[in-house]
Amino acid sequence: MSRYYKIAGCIHIHFPIKFFEKGIKLVAENANRAGLDFAILTSHVPEKENKYKEILNFNSYYGKTLIISGQETNDIRKKNHLIIVGEKEWYRKKENIQEIIYKVKNKNAFTIVAHPFGEHRLSLKKKNYEWENWENEFDCVEVWSLLFDWATFTNPFNLPFRYFTFPDNLNGPDKRAVLMWDSISNKRKIPAIAGLDIHLLPPILRFFDIKKNFLYETTFKILRNHLFLKENLSGNSLDDVKRIFECLKRGNLYFSNDYLKNSDGFYFGEENGDFLMGDEGQFGKKIIIETPFKGEIKLIKNGKVIVRKNDKFLEYFVEEKGNYRVEVYFNNKPWIFSNFLYFGSFC
Repeated sequence: MSRYYKIAGCIHIHFPIKFFEKGIKLVAENANRAGLDFAILTSHVPEKENKYKEILNFNSYYGKTLIISGQETNDIRKKNHLIIVGEKEWYRKKENIQEIIYKVKNKNAFTIVAHPFGEHRLSLKKKNYEWENWENEFDCVEVWSLLFDWATFTNPFNLPFRYFTFPDNLNGPDKRAVLMWDSISNKRKIPAIAGLDIHLLPPILRFFDIKKNFLYETTFKILRNHLFLKENLSGNSLDDVKRIFECLKRGNLYFSNDYLKNSDGFYFGEENGDFLMGDEGQFGKKIIIETPFKGEIKLIKNGKVIVRKNDKFLEYFVEEKGNYRVEVYFNNKPWIFSNFLYFGSFC
């Protein structure tokens, strides 16, 4: 709606940390070409923390794209991956990831559970990166991971087919992650995002990437997070990082596969913009769902579909308390996923 300022960006981006500013510049140039308003980097924690401490203090505009630095850590078993943004210290692997969550909780940082059911057999041997303790008080869940959406169903035998049919073969958010997201929302407000988990391919793999499937610019045009800001970006990186973090924490956003179809114009909220996804709704006011193209719209309450319509528009009067969200499918493929609108859940 007109009272909001909409921006789009990508989250969960890796680059070779030893390249430092050259690596950040490479990401930024690709993000600019892809038309991103922001990009959140998630460097793995380096061995020499002090040498790379400046990376966590790096928040700056490159062209029209705001580059925001963060980190990804995990426990000593390579499970329980956690993205941390807004924190100026590196957090090395711990036996219990909850220790890290406790430390950053009061530091105005933002924590995201990364690929909570991530697994693959790219080298025949199964690798598992699952999140184990859902009672931890993290801030957000990455329910759709581009890397694991593709890798989970890929092995050395079907690799060529899977490669050449990417990204048309994306399946959508991990159903197990969505179930957990729905479940947690019954206890507390919890936003969700889509992440890329994209890495710069080594030279030999870049040589074989003939379709340029896994270049930064390519993936930046696929899974995007669309934020509805209450204040427009100012051009001041410190102020704008704060605005983006606040929006992410509220959940005033949806995520989508924009490669499938451009999702600009999607809206889920009160018809006059009094509240929208991420907010607490008010009974007695009509909510609407608008999509830029005709698709199968699903209105979901507490994890169950209550309205299904093949259209560009849907309106609904909420009469029962619960947590409402929207899924939209285009040509039977997963396209748009909103965050929750909460009605009477936490009053």
